[in-house]
Amino acid sequence: MAKKKRDHWDEMHDAIEHALDTMMGRTPKKALIIEGPMRSKKNMLFWLKRWKNDGPVPKLVMAQGTWFEGRANIDDYPSAVKWRKEHRLRGGQCFQNARQFCLAHPKARYFEGFYQIFETPDDHAWVVMEDGRVLDFTHEAVIRKLKKEKKEVRTTPPLYFGVEVPQKSLADLHASTARNKPVLELYHASLNQRRK
Repeated sequence: MAKKKRDHWDEMHDAIEHALDTMMGRTPKKALIIEGPMRSKKNMLFWLKRWKNDGPVPKLVMAQGTWFEGRANIDDYPSAVKWRKEHRLRGGQCFQNARQFCLAHPKARYFEGFYQIFETPDDHAWVVMEDGRVLDFTHEAVIRKLKKEKKEVRTTPPLYFGVEVPQKSLADLHASTARNKPVLELYHASLNQRRK
């Protein structure tokens, strides 16, 4: 017998069942996965323009940033799978996670900027592999944790907009910065110092 194709009514039923379980204090039977449209570049730029006076990073990203839509599956890269198994990755540690991977893999590229999956973008760091696809260890760690806890999961593909911090500068910046702090602003400040 063929498996029934799920439609929006099935998803609505799952959402209602999940909400009732939660309200009644019961553990939901499964994680609730919510799919939705990708956030737009227009929306991302709206927020960055509002934040341009809050520091140099929004202006820098708007002037020099590269867009990335969606992310690759880490399981598609054997080196990433091996690295993930050797490190304890957590949500909220994007700068640390991405930098450590890039420092261990010289062909990987480190980006900082903004990431958007909900209405408002967040500052974020991610990895871009040689094939130009995004690996986001932090995003994946959050999704795994939410599914394990049977909580709501948004599968909307993320939108990324950021600037690369080259490998040759990454080790020095990483050593001089707190564990999970951004380095993009420091990198561009050092470039401006060299130009003077």
